[in-house]
Amino acid sequence: MMSQNCKLCNSPTLSDSEFCELHHKARLSLDEGYEIWLKAYTGELTMKNFLQEILKLQETGQAVKEMAAHLLRPQSRSSDDEGNTNNL
Repeated sequence: MMSQNCKLCNSPTLSDSEFCELHHKARLSLDEGYEIWLKAYTGELTMKNFLQEILKLQETGQAVKEMAAHLLRPQSRSSDDEGNTNNL
């Protein structure tokens, strides 16, 4: 199979991801961060609200912001996303 390009930056993707290493790590960070925030909000925080809040934070890195914005776009919510968006 030929090398694919990252959906966000056109860099080569990791073999097991649709994203490059930087954006793949950003996605993992978002998933981990959501779990932490979910505990702080006693389970009353949607992934969509979490991503919107992350985008507002000055401390949020550029790659994470790019991934959060990507996940908030309707066309990114596909079945091949393995359900990791927790029903945005």
